[in-house]
This record gives sequence, structure tokens and C-alpha cells, in this order.
Amino acid sequence: MKQKMKRFAAGFLALLTVFTTLFGSGTTAFAASSSANISFWYASTRGSGEVSELKAGYDHGKILYAILDGNAAYCMNFGLAADGGQLMNSYPNSSTSMTAQQEKLLSYCLYFGFNSNSATPPSNDQCDQFIATQAMVWVIVGDLFGTGSGDSAARKLCDTAPNPSASYDYYVGLKDNINKSYNATRPSFASRTQSGAETYELKWNEGNQRFEKTLTDSNGVLGSFDISLSGYKVEKDGNSVTISSKEVNTAATMATMNSTAGEVETTSSCVFWLTEKANY
Repeated sequence: MKQKMKRFAAGFLALLTVFTTLFGSGTTAFAASSSANISFWYASTRGSGEVSELKAGYDHGKILYAILDGNAAYCMNFGLAADGGQLMNSYPNSSTSMTAQQEKLLSYCLYFGFNSNSATPPSNDQCDQFIATQAMVWVIVGDLFGTGSGDSAARKLCDTAPNPSASYDYYVGLKDNINKSYNATRPSFASRTQSGAETYELKWNEGNQRFEKTLTDSNGVLGSFDISLSGYKVEKDGNSVTISSKEVNTAATMATMNSTAGEVETTSSCVFWLTEKANY
């Protein structure tokens, strides 16, 4: 009778799986103040000239290295002016029209791209990385991410850096990191969010004398994830994982799957600063 009751109780055990990341969700950034003055230095060693992919017929000049409210700041509006020392106000949303895809790409760009917390003149390496990240921002806002035109525009902009090849290499690496996370594939049995997580029951296995459940990943990416599940034994074998316990537990337990490939999930990681002046 005790054995039958033990097997029955196992039917109430729920295992929830949710996709997370090795680094956790991308940290949410908020402005420390509602307004701040922007500081500029020249990042470029020369003007970029016309970058027709972004704005035909416009001679852009040099790229400015910007620090605002204690962080690196990037221009979203290619071809508009900005003045050093100008007071800017922070907003949760941009006045620039972007799709949900562009907003997500931009949050990844700022998560992986260059940042500095020092309002001091940048080094050459900092300029190289800033220009590459600025180029990526303009490529995303111009809806050119992942296109040859986007890469061509970035090449022209990175050519103005102290070390053009290092700057463009940084851009390529940034693009790869954005792609990897934006197009991340999770195991087929896992959910990206806790609210959408599947529920699984561990059943009694007479031969192994334990409660267990084997899950198979049809997406073939299980090898790139570590599984964290307190109180249970977790055994991975190729694209399958078996979760087991010799104890009865009628409470749901949350498992997290952490990417070991550097994939992250970002949320609300952008703060937008506006001058509220025409053509700025």
C-alpha cells in the first residue's frame, strides 16, 4: 500500500523549465537623472564623407565620442547636429520610429557594444570600439542590420577610426554577438519565459527505483546549455536529459537552463535623450 501511494503522489510533481542565460537577463539601464549635459570628443581622425547607404548626398564629417549621464551615448539620427555641453532630457521611448525588431536589436547592440563611465578624452582603442558601436546603431536604426549595405556603411565609418581594421573587426564581432542572441535557439522542451514554461511529471520507474522524466531536445542545442535544478539528479546524454529523484515531492520546482554560448536576453536596456530642438 505504501508503494502504491508513493507512485500516485509522484503524479503531482511538476517540473518547470525556462530559458535563461549564463549572464542572466541583460541588465536594465535607467537614467540616474531626468536631464544631463552631453560631453563630446572627436572619435574619428578624419571625416567619413558621404555614406550613401545611410543618407545619400550628405557629407557627415567626423564621428563624436559622447558621454552623457555617466555613460557612453550614441546618436540615433544620422545627419542631425549636436552641440557639446547641451542640456538633454531623458525619456523611456525614442522619438525615432522603430519596429519591435529594431528596438530589440538596438538593446543587444548596447548590451554587447562599447561603454565607458569616464567623462575623459578617449584612448585610440576606445575610439575604435565607440565608432564601431555607433556604426551599428545607425545601421540598426536605418533598418540595414544583416545586409551588405549595412556592412558597407559600417566599413566607411570604421575607416575614420584611429585603427580602421580594429574598428571594423569590433563591428563584425558585435554583429555576431547580436545575431547569436537575437536568433538564439533554446531546447525544444524549454520556454523562453517563466510564464510560458511547460509542466512535466516525474513518473515512478520500477527498474531504477526512482521517479524520473526524460526530455529530448529536437532542436539539437542541449549541449550548449547547463541545467540548474535543486533537489534532483540531472543526467545529460547527447540531446536528452533525464531528471530523477528518489523522494516524493508534490510541489512544482523551477529549473533554469543557462546558455554556455554567450547568448543573453535583454529587457528595456535603452534610455533615450532628446534635445527637443529641430534638426538636433
